[in-house]
Amino acid sequence: MGSNHTSESAHSVATESESLSSEAMPDWALDTEESSEVATRPARFYRFPWLLVIALVLLLGYFICLANPQILSPYYLIPEVTSTEFQGLVLLFGLYTIVHGWLRFNRHKRAFNDYIAAKDAQVRSVWESKKKIQQKAHVYSSHADKLKFFISDKLLEYIEYDEKFLHFKSIAAEVRHNGVIAYDKVRATLTATQLHFAELSHQVDEIANSELESAQNIPAPLLSQIEQAQKSMRYLWDLLDLSTADNLALHIANHLITCEEQYCQQQLQGTPLHSAANFEPTFLPQSVIAEYLVDFLADFGGVDELPEQSVLLDTHSVALNIGRFRIGLQATPAVLGNQNHLVLMLENLLKNAMYFHDQRQPKQSLDRIAICLTAQTGVVALTVYNRGPQISEADKSQLFKLGFSTRKAQEHHGKGLGLFFINEVVKGYEGQIQCDNISNPKQTITLRWETDNDVVMTKVLQLEQAHDTVSVTEVSEHISAERRGEQLLWDHAVAIHRLEVSSSLESETVTFADLGNQSETLIADPFNPFMPSWQVSVVNTKRAHKVIFNALDRRGVRFTIFLPDVQARVDDDNPLLEQNFDEEVALLAKQFKVQHSLLGE
Repeated sequence: MGSNHTSESAHSVATESESLSSEAMPDWALDTEESSEVATRPARFYRFPWLLVIALVLLLGYFICLANPQILSPYYLIPEVTSTEFQGLVLLFGLYTIVHGWLRFNRHKRAFNDYIAAKDAQVRSVWESKKKIQQKAHVYSSHADKLKFFISDKLLEYIEYDEKFLHFKSIAAEVRHNGVIAYDKVRATLTATQLHFAELSHQVDEIANSELESAQNIPAPLLSQIEQAQKSMRYLWDLLDLSTADNLALHIANHLITCEEQYCQQQLQGTPLHSAANFEPTFLPQSVIAEYLVDFLADFGGVDELPEQSVLLDTHSVALNIGRFRIGLQATPAVLGNQNHLVLMLENLLKNAMYFHDQRQPKQSLDRIAICLTAQTGVVALTVYNRGPQISEADKSQLFKLGFSTRKAQEHHGKGLGLFFINEVVKGYEGQIQCDNISNPKQTITLRWETDNDVVMTKVLQLEQAHDTVSVTEVSEHISAERRGEQLLWDHAVAIHRLEVSSSLESETVTFADLGNQSETLIADPFNPFMPSWQVSVVNTKRAHKVIFNALDRRGVRFTIFLPDVQARVDDDNPLLEQNFDEEVALLAKQFKVQHSLLGE
């Protein structure tokens, strides 16, 4: 009875432990168990061998009775039971029962051991999976912490930018308040000065709105200083006006609407555009830029002799090299708006170009900052190019955002306001601004020159980028003569008087004649004079007659501002809006659909 109770208790404990383990096991452990090899429980655990024990007890009692006949003497015995044959059979049956019970016990023992081993394997698998999950949780936790720190840093950065911008606006508002007072005082002083000289000379022509328009006897230097002071005050006024606007693009757009209305009224009345006393609805970009560059070159150009404004106005076909600047201004149609807005954009682009241009040590004499003004169909394009380091694609997407700057030097850390203001002003004018990285194009240059003894030479040169320099290869005579950043030189005994140049990128051929009359003639890529890729020098002296070809590295950055001219604006035919107009309409329609669905819910 005791052994029976023990075996049943062991079986019940095993069953309960299995059920509890399956019930208490979490879902992730059950998933792991199902995914691995599941241990199948034997149909029956090993139980106590009652039949074997009973048979052995009977066998033992039988032989005890045979050995002690007095035990069974009171009872009647069948003679066959005590015979030798029957005793042998009983002995064989007892041996069979013992062997069978032993084999059965070993079979159940192996099955139970296999079951226990499988359970142990499952437990190890569960613990291993749990360990892996803990490791993943630790990794994800560390990633979450890093992401949290990154987001917090970005939030702090944006908050800092917002605080800086709000602080800037508060300062600008205070400056504007004091600037208005100073503006009125300076304007009154300048007007009083003009009136004073006019009264002394008795040559006052007309005073309109407390401003003198002409006074013939005022000294020219003093009159120029007064006009410059008035322009500076108007520029300061416009800057303060923009700095305190909540939305620059909307503020400028509203101003353009007023300019357009004034322009249309002047056109209908047949009055000149300059007849309005205090308000000019349009301006000529060429004149505005030329006037600004004269003052700008005086301060930052580093030149001894400043050009006249008329000289800058006559640079539409050739590039004018002044100091470290290359200028080309083409006559363009008028543009609606305030000319000081264009001055603001040009000033920021030039200061930005000067900073990055100085980051790279000039290795070529033609490394200059290029300023180019061109007219296209309905569009005026202003381009500023510098030989500074190129801008990565990741930085391009954030270049015009408030607070972003690519200036890494701590002492020159940018505020991220210049390009932001430019972009907002361009938006107000319904224009576009582009930033392009300029590379060295692969092209074939053909040089053909003629000497005084009627000898004609033709050279075919290939230009291409090679690592960090530009290589030039002469292929006309099957010569492999790559000279990275060096010269290709040809000597002659007589003077060279004519040169023809053509490029594989252009369809026309440019001819230069009468070269023998000059000791040295420099020709810098007539197909692209503002960003030249090569330079040819023709030397005609008493001792030498040479043709020298130099490949130029023109890698840099180019900013281009596109503004619609006055006619495109009035006719509502702005080509800058046609490209993305359908996308903007679809985007607005999508926003309205979302709002309508939200209201419907």
